[in-house]
Amino acid sequence: MNSEMLSRRVCMQLVIGALLLVMGLSSLLMLASETPGAGASVAAKPPAPSADSRTPYGEMNLAWTEPGMIGLVGWAKDPDVNRPIDVVVAIDQGLYVRTAGVYNPFLPGKYAEKFRSYLVAIPVTPGPHTMCVAALNVGPGNPFRLLGCKVFDNVASADPQGNLDGLSLLPSGDRVRATGWGLDLDAGAPIAVDLFVDGAAAGRTAAAADRPDIGAAFPSAGSSHGFVADVAVTAGSRQVCAVGRNVGRGGDVFLGCRGIVVPSINPIGLIDTVSIGTNSISISGWAGDPDARSPINVVAFDHVLGSVDDPATAAAAANASRPDVAAATGLDPRAGYAMTIPVTTPGTHQVCVTAYNSGPGADQSIGCRTVVVADHRPIAAVDETVPLPSAVRVSGWSFDPDSSGSVSVRIAVDGAPTTVTANQSRPDVGAAIPGAGANRGFEATIGGLSPGRHSVCLTFVNMGATGPGVNGDRTPPCGAVIVGATALGTTGASGAPSPVGPASGALANVDRDAGVSAVLRDGSVVWFFGDSVGHNTDGSLKYFVGGTGAWAPAGSPTITRDAVTSSGAPYLLATPGDDFPSCNAARPNRVMWPLSAAMVPSGAADRVVVYLANMCLAPGGIDYELRGVSVAQWTYDPSAPPVNQPVQLTMLNQNMGLAKSWGTAAFYDSASGLVQVYQCDRPANPLDIGNFGPCRVGRVAPDQVADPSAYRFFNGASWAPGEGSAVPMTMPAGAMSTTRYPAASMTVVFDAPHGVYVMAYSPWPGFVDRAMVRISRSPQGPWTEPVEVMFPDCLNTVGGQTKACYAVTVQPAFSTSTQLGLGYYDQAVAADRVRGQYMVVRVPFSVALS
Repeated sequence: MNSEMLSRRVCMQLVIGALLLVMGLSSLLMLASETPGAGASVAAKPPAPSADSRTPYGEMNLAWTEPGMIGLVGWAKDPDVNRPIDVVVAIDQGLYVRTAGVYNPFLPGKYAEKFRSYLVAIPVTPGPHTMCVAALNVGPGNPFRLLGCKVFDNVASADPQGNLDGLSLLPSGDRVRATGWGLDLDAGAPIAVDLFVDGAAAGRTAAAADRPDIGAAFPSAGSSHGFVADVAVTAGSRQVCAVGRNVGRGGDVFLGCRGIVVPSINPIGLIDTVSIGTNSISISGWAGDPDARSPINVVAFDHVLGSVDDPATAAAAANASRPDVAAATGLDPRAGYAMTIPVTTPGTHQVCVTAYNSGPGADQSIGCRTVVVADHRPIAAVDETVPLPSAVRVSGWSFDPDSSGSVSVRIAVDGAPTTVTANQSRPDVGAAIPGAGANRGFEATIGGLSPGRHSVCLTFVNMGATGPGVNGDRTPPCGAVIVGATALGTTGASGAPSPVGPASGALANVDRDAGVSAVLRDGSVVWFFGDSVGHNTDGSLKYFVGGTGAWAPAGSPTITRDAVTSSGAPYLLATPGDDFPSCNAARPNRVMWPLSAAMVPSGAADRVVVYLANMCLAPGGIDYELRGVSVAQWTYDPSAPPVNQPVQLTMLNQNMGLAKSWGTAAFYDSASGLVQVYQCDRPANPLDIGNFGPCRVGRVAPDQVADPSAYRFFNGASWAPGEGSAVPMTMPAGAMSTTRYPAASMTVVFDAPHGVYVMAYSPWPGFVDRAMVRISRSPQGPWTEPVEVMFPDCLNTVGGQTKACYAVTVQPAFSTSTQLGLGYYDQAVAADRVRGQYMVVRVPFSVALS
């Protein structure tokens, strides 16, 4: 007997010995001593049943291996019982008891029932193993009967196998290619291989590429077990590891780790200095690309904190001599840069520099600095521009914080300058601004003006020496004056805007468009908006609601008390009904946008008549089509204000059926007791500037607003039935020839503080930074020439796109004896530069009637 056979015989005896320890079956050792040598299996042949043979009998029919497992099949029977019995499987030093209770249709039926086979699968480690199986006795007879043994030379592993063969740096310089192979012998498909860079997950791939060498080594597995994976890396010494993911039996396995040194390929650099000059910011430093053979370019970005505008930029080549940088970094000695960015806005600026990559790699930010830019211009305000007979009176105040002298004020009326000094008594200025002094006021009357419109532009002359920061004269927006029997004056510059909306809650950040309002008898305000849009925290659309309403109390007319649906959206103001005009497939969405609102006193309540545009919208809301005008109403009970309750309309007429969009503007005229309605023509092509307008006016009794036949239209001398009788209102262009008529909607109200009718609208092209305002002594005109009002921060560039203001409205709740309240929609606000908001402002406003 050779040594190998002897070794295996000893192993088998150890297995049988384990059985003896547990069961005390000394005779099993005697049977095992007769076991043949390597690779053979032994089965104890079942003796024929007899009266004195009470020991179980059976067979081990088959024993085999799979990766990580030994399996065997056989049968066992005890003549003393008519039920399945147990078998014990001994593998090396381990014992496993199983029941031979599997149905076997092939056993001879004369011996017993057929539920006496066993099918056993035992997990094992890779390598050689010896296995025996014995039937355990029940009742009289020997304790057990050995059914067979088998020696297995090498059981394959159930874990994946493989190797990370190599790493190579890709030409991009920032990615590494890992190659290798991996397979799991008990998997029917390619396994997943995960890659890690310095312990951090870097990607997953499938080991499915052709590897003939692996197919030759594992013929039963095939050759599709290679992998190639590219993973991102940064400069420095990196370790890349691969893990083969297990399928079925076994566990995940490391396929290996390899190290690689990744050279620096991205630009590097620093900002050395950021200095504030006269109307400028200068930046200097160094930058270079380790894999470039020549200087690179850099760009500086100057962002005014709190502004929605894109940063101002300046670019330069980093090509100035910097031998110190070359000595420290090994870069090209031509690595220095210097740039200057013009500055017109004071405040806190953040300056950042980006180095542009050359060759493999990517652009890199090389730092940011924050600086405060001082404002050295005179501080000033224009309080009034008052029309007088053949003259205009202008007043205000100014001082220069850099000088103790009085500021010179140039007042240019139609371009002709008059200079005055801001040295008159203004104790209110000295009290409000410490250090300003009390004698900072100015007032001037410029006469010799003919009837009509005149521009009034002021310049506050810088008195102090220039210094780091914004320097020069201060030039606020120009005002205007209308001289004549119906006279009007405005400074042209509005005050600070206030947003309209809820102060807190689910709609605190709602983006509302195109607001019209009605002041109710108790001073509270009901608001009607076009689109209301909300976004989730990740920027995705939360809701888009066309046409909403909200109420605000008298003391806080900009703070709406909104109701919120269960989905967190505003309530619809009105729902399109069956009479809504049909929409085509290109613009399938039906919405109603509020155009105007007229508050009509009605006993103890207020009745608000609302005109709405029937709109067909394309998906996304950009493309739309007007399909007529609806009229509806809302009733307000002052004793039960709708705090956090929906503001929803009762429809009176879903489609008025008139040829023109009457109700584009509307208000209740208490002088006549009628609702005045307006419309303005618009060309099919919005670029056809010359064909905007004209505008016309009609009127109707409040209780007949839903009856188109009840409307009467101004024909130039009287009010007549039939909209065809309406003639254009007198609306002189004056100096504003391109902005004579509204480019979109408009509002008309009776402004009680000034005793005139006021019309306001956005001029062409609609998306602008200003409003046009006219006044009249009657609802039908004639109207004065328009004067301009400029809104603050209304022409922005966000993401390379112009964001402007539009949808100008008159807001009577905010008008005073010296100011006119206006509203507008701002497309980009500082709170969220991708979100808009509806705003209200006050502008100095003077009216004189003679």
